[in-house]
Amino acid sequence: MAKYITEFKKVALGYRYLPEYWGQGYGSEAGKSALASFPDFGVHKAIALILLGNKGPENLVEKLVMEQRTRDRFMGHKVNVFHRYL
Repeated sequence: MAKYITEFKKVALGYRYLPEYWGQGYGSEAGKSALASFPDFGVHKAIALILLGNKGPENLVEKLVMEQRTRDRFMGHKVNVFHRYL
């Protein structure tokens, strides 16, 4: 899923699915497809906000060739902010 995050003035890539589907490649497949479509909608930079210490999502966004750029706060939580230019 993609959502415009007002606080960052960027489109963020995100996902949620049940634990029984974790580790089966759904996140990377969906993420690759979503990122590939962003330029069609005029989006040339995407971010992902990952809670500190949440290694699964960090591994996923690294597979999507997103790089950690900063650490920030979002909705009261400390997050790592990953970026990718498209």
